[in-house]
Amino acid sequence: MRSTFVIALIAVALDGATGFAAGPPAPSRSRLEDRFPRQRQDGIVFQVEAADESSVFLVGDFNDWNPRATSMQRNARGVWEATVPLPPGEHTYRFVIDGRQVLDPSNPDETRREDGSVSSRIRVLNDGGVSERHLWPRPKRAHRTMGGEWMHGGWTTNAALSFNRVDGATVWVEPSYRTEAEWVPELRTAVGYGWAIERLTVEADIAQPVTRGRGLFLGLRFVDGTGFDNQAEIGRGENTLAAVFLKHDFNDYWEITGLEPYVRLHLPAHVTLRASYASEDYSSLSTQTQWSLFTARVDDFRPNPPLFLLSDPKGRGGEGHLDAGRFEATLDSRRARAVGTVGFYAQSFVEWGAGDFDYVNAGLDGRAYLRLGSPAHLALRARGARRLNGDAIPSQKLFYLGGLGTVRGHGFRSQFGDREMLGNVEYTMLIEPLDGGLLAFYDLGSAWDSTHQDFQDTTFLQSVGFGFRSADDDFQINFAKPFGAVQGGIETTVRLNRTF
Repeated sequence: MRSTFVIALIAVALDGATGFAAGPPAPSRSRLEDRFPRQRQDGIVFQVEAADESSVFLVGDFNDWNPRATSMQRNARGVWEATVPLPPGEHTYRFVIDGRQVLDPSNPDETRREDGSVSSRIRVLNDGGVSERHLWPRPKRAHRTMGGEWMHGGWTTNAALSFNRVDGATVWVEPSYRTEAEWVPELRTAVGYGWAIERLTVEADIAQPVTRGRGLFLGLRFVDGTGFDNQAEIGRGENTLAAVFLKHDFNDYWEITGLEPYVRLHLPAHVTLRASYASEDYSSLSTQTQWSLFTARVDDFRPNPPLFLLSDPKGRGGEGHLDAGRFEATLDSRRARAVGTVGFYAQSFVEWGAGDFDYVNAGLDGRAYLRLGSPAHLALRARGARRLNGDAIPSQKLFYLGGLGTVRGHGFRSQFGDREMLGNVEYTMLIEPLDGGLLAFYDLGSAWDSTHQDFQDTTFLQSVGFGFRSADDDFQINFAKPFGAVQGGIETTVRLNRTF
């Protein structure tokens, strides 16, 4: 073995926009994670979003499942809440909204009761806190890799270390500020110094709410330093470990300086719209270090490729100035945003470039996370993207397939072009004694250059396989076997993140 869904979405958004503009102040558009049950001085507070005119109750083992015993009230942020004193131990509950019992959207942990019904579940600790530990928990805050976190008020500061073949060892400091208070802005920043490249990378994003209820934001994003595209969804921390221990760096890097003002609108039904216009300068970067603890039978890192144009893959025409407008529409009803055990995710985008590059790209990524039964989960992804217009497509705006995060078992980024199609199916059977689950999967995809190749002539990559994932979803081992037009032996990969 070698180691190595737009019309419907926009319709929903526009329907929500009418209510947003004409109605009372919109409910708080806080993240689902922020409504997870938590400790308060007088007990455990439960929160759920519902319409202003709704009748909302909390029902559970703590009130003998009496559907009208514990009423919930709307707080200042427009979220329904109730506080219940609970003793240490496991507790099951549901919300009753206009007479209909529903699970907690913020809590992916579920359990089946004796009557066969399913309820949400929490565990209250001896100190009164609520454990986030369950069969399929919400993920911990993602660090770039090793580091610490400090929290004070609305401020959170991460300090972390990463490593790649261009920046070398990089120390990061990442202060951020987030609050639900009216009119107070959100701030996310990151400053990192790379010893091999001997320069700083600075990222900053500030978003100012301009309506009550924090439904509409005006924002500004700035970046100066090393950038990369993460289509395969490989985290910096995961990539760092691969680079340090196995001499595998899965990202390609470039230098970028850019300023991007944007408007972000949060609508009902878990819909977010974002429109932006970025002014960016790109230039190529080269490999700066060959250091790693082990070689993994590889003498040198994979070379960091220079930026190029699709029409000239061997040239450096991908460097230059880009003015890019972008519109995104996102639907995200996943109970756990990064893990996504139950719910749906869809994002569509249109991007048009000017300046040294002239193109129009569009894409759609749809995902479904289904619970077939108490231990069985099914995850599906369908993704497609294409160039709609223009000729000068720079490599940093192309689509890449192959390997981790796309079609497992094949060479990483073995295909690229101005069009792509990708589909993934994962079936997982959770096994409590193992604190994890067994999975089986099927991947299919292709990326190609439409200027030289028609769809009927494209080569599709396929693979099947099986593996094991931890209950926390922070460890996964896959055994993938390529088949079809491009075949190969079984490839073993270890992941610290989900594939999608």
